Amino acid sequence: MKNKSKLLLILSMSFLCFQIGIAQGCLPQGIDGTFESCLNVAGTTDFNHNVTCGGWQNGFGSADTWANSPSSPFGSFLNSNLNLSPDGGVYAGAIWTANSQESFFATITNLTVGENYTITFYQAPATNKTQEIPTSLRWKVTFGSQTQFSPDRFIEDIPQWTQVNLSFVANNPTQELSFVPALGSSTLNTGYSHMYMVIDGISIQGPDCGTVTEPQACECSSFSPIGNRKYVLSTWVREEITNFTPNTPEELLETQPISYTYPKVAVNFYDQSDNPIGSAQVFGTTGKIIEGWQRIVGEFVVPSGAVDISIDLINNNPDSNVKSFFDDVRVHPYHGNMKSFVYDNQNYRLMAELDENNYATYYEYDQEGGLVRVKKETERGVMTIQETRSGTTISN
Repeated sequence: MKNKSKLLLILSMSFLCFQIGIAQGCLPQGIDGTFESCLNVAGTTDFNHNVTCGGWQNGFGSADTWANSPSSPFGSFLNSNLNLSPDGGVYAGAIWTANSQESFFATITNLTVGENYTITFYQAPATNKTQEIPTSLRWKVTFGSQTQFSPDRFIEDIPQWTQVNLSFVANNPTQELSFVPALGSSTLNTGYSHMYMVIDGISIQGPDCGTVTEPQACECSSFSPIGNRKYVLSTWVREEITNFTPNTPEELLETQPISYTYPKVAVNFYDQSDNPIGSAQVFGTTGKIIEGWQRIVGEFVVPSGAVDISIDLINNNPDSNVKSFFDDVRVHPYHGNMKSFVYDNQNYRLMAELDENNYATYYEYDQEGGLVRVKKETERGVMTIQETRSGTTISN
């Protein structure tokens, strides 16, 4: 916990290591049912014609991946009111027309013939509603020689995501899994020439698959990030000059920078052979310095095939007299919140609470243990938000 008298960590060194639990399912290595590995190429305002970034193959045409609600200048048939996917920020989509439908597929191996497999995914209709004609779409899902359809989804003003579970029996050890948008069974006529269906969170559950591997012993084995998922990292950093005592307040101010440019946090990923995957993702400071501390925050996606993460806290300052102190290092899923609590190790009183943005609320007590002051850390500094005084009257 940050304070002026007790600084916790002087770097540069690597001190964190997480074991990654790989959401295996029966999807082969490199096939990303979450589509989060497509984050850097996913479309935001136009079709990107790219699902191969997630390891899938194109069938007819070229399906797309999206990083937010689709809103395309190509035409007005995409609905920009689509809510975020429950599985994450990136999802896939395909076009339906009366004459052709885009599709994508993957080859699934190591299946047990005769066993049941459940294919699970989220779906939503993403066509812009321009008519009152009841029109619905669904996914045509083919697994080997068997074909099933997901429930009909009618075109809506604000499309909602729903989860689908389809059960299949494996006829062969290796089968193709494909997805094609199809007209809903309840739709007899449609006034739409183009319609669009989106999908996310594809997984396959069955014998000997569909589980998350147990994290092995590591320096922080209680946290096991999932491959191809997005996470948020944040920490606070402070710089101090050793062997320096200012003679005047003005001299102290001259040593205070507007921002700390040398402290960094680097995130590295490694495969099962301990080989690095790609280059390090490096994050620097953001925002203002608050009572000597400045926040570092960054987002990263765990790549497919990664089994270890190292988080390096780095001091790149060329002046060896300038030390970097890091505190409140946190990592949590992108689509989640995290709160942390700090307790006094002697009397177990709550001393501080760190909110979802890693800003602290401090609690101060009197000698009797009564709460007398609450302070809140903000971008403008630490503010007192509550102060209480009490006393006891002794009568003669």
